[in-house]
Amino acid sequence: MFDKFERIDLGHFPTRIEYLKNISDMLKGPQIFIKRDDCTGLATGGNKTRKLEFILPDAIKNNSDLIVTVGAIQSNHARQTAAACAKIGMKCLIVLEQRLDNAPESYMNSGNVFLNKVFGAEMILCPKDRDVKEFAEEIMEDRKRDGYNPYFIPVGGSNRLGELGYIECMREILENPNKDSFSHIVVATGSGGTHAGLVAGKTFYKSNTRIIGKSIKDNKCLKIFGNLLHNPHLWHMNRHSVAKAFAVGLFFAFIPVPFQMVLAAGAAILVHSNLPLSIALVWLTNPFTMPAIFYSCYIVGTWVIGAPVEEFTFEASWQWVVESLSTIGPAFFLGCGVLAVTFAILGYFGIQALWRYSVIKAWQSRKTR
Repeated sequence: MFDKFERIDLGHFPTRIEYLKNISDMLKGPQIFIKRDDCTGLATGGNKTRKLEFILPDAIKNNSDLIVTVGAIQSNHARQTAAACAKIGMKCLIVLEQRLDNAPESYMNSGNVFLNKVFGAEMILCPKDRDVKEFAEEIMEDRKRDGYNPYFIPVGGSNRLGELGYIECMREILENPNKDSFSHIVVATGSGGTHAGLVAGKTFYKSNTRIIGKSIKDNKCLKIFGNLLHNPHLWHMNRHSVAKAFAVGLFFAFIPVPFQMVLAAGAAILVHSNLPLSIALVWLTNPFTMPAIFYSCYIVGTWVIGAPVEEFTFEASWQWVVESLSTIGPAFFLGCGVLAVTFAILGYFGIQALWRYSVIKAWQSRKTR
């Protein structure tokens, strides 16, 4: 099939499929694997490499001398497009869309923005009151008048040519060296090109694998936060964001309400902690651990208020919590609050200390080399 399409070699393929033993053991059921498309090789890797391998030959075929694309300030697609253009010797212009109000200086100039500069890309910031694609089209018309022949790549590299990269990825999955047969493929969905390519590949190769696309902005619990999810601090992994995530996640893990994850997400947004980690840590309390954890909360509560310990049978339901308000309720909720605060503090300062210790050890090991 792919002999009909021109392709540029930009990445390291096929990418590995790895078994995630710890997650699989924790879930006690499904066997979880991951396709390492973060290791495609171009400019620190990412899924856009596959798409660009099929898109850029079309630009060359059309005698283009300027690639124009669009994306958010810290767009991974923009970074990989800039790197691909540098590799093949073509000019690149990126129109950046600012989706975050009052973005910090570090967000506007570091990370992918810095790498775009390293790769020699020109960057233009789209005015907030303009549609980014329309603005890019106006810039392309200006460049045509300057003598350029621009070629436009849509956000995420999601078009019919870009999707070919993930038809090829589907072939790699079906022909994996371990001959593992996967019942489901779960993919993050943004601009939709990766998802569409996998679905097309499934059809072409007549696979029975079910493909599920997930978009965090469409998550029924998180979509209430809207554009707040665009805050870059919610996705960074550093000492402060991780320490605050442990504080948030461990705090709400001890709060006996049915919407712990939503509360944790809201708190993460307020304090700028790592959002995925804040939510994941809430699962410290799960159907297997709830009886022991909440019984411990009750014991702590009785100790604090000096009440006698009553016998009861714990049930993992909101109805049980409501019905228990008049009996064990005061001690139980007080104990939950005490342990929530205690573990939040321990989590925050514990991570801060461990992070500092790991940095010191790393520096010491470097000095001894």
